Amino acid sequence: MQQKYISGLFLLLFCCINVFGQQSNQYLLKELDEIIGNRTQYVRQKEDKIDYLKKLSSAEASPVRKIDIQSQLIEEYSNYQADSAFHYIGINRRLQEKNNLEQLQSRFQYAFICAQSGLFNESQLCLDSLRKEISSMTTTQRAEYYKLYERLYMNLREYAKGSHLEDVYGKLELAYCDSILAYVSHNSQFYHYYKFKAEYIGQDFDAAESSIKKYMELTDSVSNDAARGYYQLSNICKERGDTINEIRYLILSVFADEKSAVRQNRSMRLLAQILYAQGDIKRAYRYLQISSDDANFYNTRLRNSQIAEVLPIIEKDYQSERDENESRLRLGIILISILLVIIIAISIYLRKKLKQLSSVRKDLMVINKNLSAINEEVKEKNEALGKLAFDLGESDSVKEKYVGYFLKLCSTYIQKISEYQKLVNRKIKAGQIDDLYKMTSSDKYLLQETKEFYKNFDEAFLNIYPSFVQDFNSLLQDDKPFSLKEGELLNTELRIYALIRLGIKESSQIAEFMGYTPVTIYSYRTKVKSKAKDKENFDRDILKTGRSYFTS
Repeated sequence: MQQKYISGLFLLLFCCINVFGQQSNQYLLKELDEIIGNRTQYVRQKEDKIDYLKKLSSAEASPVRKIDIQSQLIEEYSNYQADSAFHYIGINRRLQEKNNLEQLQSRFQYAFICAQSGLFNESQLCLDSLRKEISSMTTTQRAEYYKLYERLYMNLREYAKGSHLEDVYGKLELAYCDSILAYVSHNSQFYHYYKFKAEYIGQDFDAAESSIKKYMELTDSVSNDAARGYYQLSNICKERGDTINEIRYLILSVFADEKSAVRQNRSMRLLAQILYAQGDIKRAYRYLQISSDDANFYNTRLRNSQIAEVLPIIEKDYQSERDENESRLRLGIILISILLVIIIAISIYLRKKLKQLSSVRKDLMVINKNLSAINEEVKEKNEALGKLAFDLGESDSVKEKYVGYFLKLCSTYIQKISEYQKLVNRKIKAGQIDDLYKMTSSDKYLLQETKEFYKNFDEAFLNIYPSFVQDFNSLLQDDKPFSLKEGELLNTELRIYALIRLGIKESSQIAEFMGYTPVTIYSYRTKVKSKAKDKENFDRDILKTGRSYFTS
């Protein structure tokens, strides 16, 4: 049970590492795309360095130093452009012949460029012609000589891949690796590199991985040597079936190639083939096209032949995928066009509806305006009705009050008439005719009753309109108000306008009530009106006075 649990745990851990590795490679591929997008920058740096060496060479008079500078130029061109490398090798060899200088380095460079560009016979003829000079070579020169043979047979093995000659060239490559190891320092990076090759060919992948990593520790991370090291690490991962790390190391190898502006490369082609197998056809096609352009620029037959084997297949699938994408794009454009037409139709319809809505909104605004005007008119009518209702209520209250006072006054005067009748009867029975005559012919009793009547009237009126006197005086000019005597409720002028306030407007009616002539009443009214602040509206303003009783 415990063993199953551990196995399951390892399986889960492997899956997690696998997913993480795939995500990491996707990130590296995106970074690689950015580097490829900026490859002109790295090419410019390479060509600036080449131009600088060319200027030094042109300015140099010493043949030895000139050959040395042009040897550096050949090194720069060795993995960048074969034709230019051959050109400067030719210049150096002519200078060496002219000045009787050693030509071994130039011949080494020539053999290397021939091997790199696929001119295998020329490379082998050159190296074979140098075999008789091995005894006179230094240790370093011998190591370099065997490196050239190893490189030649490595390229021949790659070129003959899948044929019966692949193993033949592989054995010769291994043999020269052993020869190199005998002449290079055990502390040098090349010792670890060729030790790795021997171990790799011998299928000792753990030892090979250890050796190539030691080689990488001694290598510039953005050099062609670093690209070679990452490429060999990818081969170890391929042998182990570790595709994720195989891709990772190939990407890192391409990083180094691109940053050092190497045009003679193999990592990008192999990366493109793996990506194609994984279904990333677009990226695979792009990388293979770049690899093909680089091979043509460098003028290498080996890389062109390798690319030519896979390019038509990937190009065909890429074309099919592109055609399919174009079909989808056309279908998408058609659908978008249909949707656009629908949207335009809907927009036109909505615009029409919006215009209608705008027209309706304007009509509604007019209606609302009219309704507002009607509401204002109704409000005014309601206010008028309220005022009328108030006035009617006031009138009813006045009527109710005055009916009460009238009934009380009538009752009082009936009682007085009854008493007066009894008095008259007693006088007649007593034979007091003269006293009766004197009593009825005197104005004293009438004046007394009139005075009593006015007092009752004033009390009744002021009971209904308690603020009448103050309101009345407020209508007069500030220096002409009426002042009442002590014990006086209303004077003659105020009593006349009290009657007007009660609705008795005619001077003749007021005269009958007051016991004056209409002319006298008119004179009083004219005199009072002359004191008013607003003479034109004075009679109307009188009707608004003394409302405090009803509003309280």
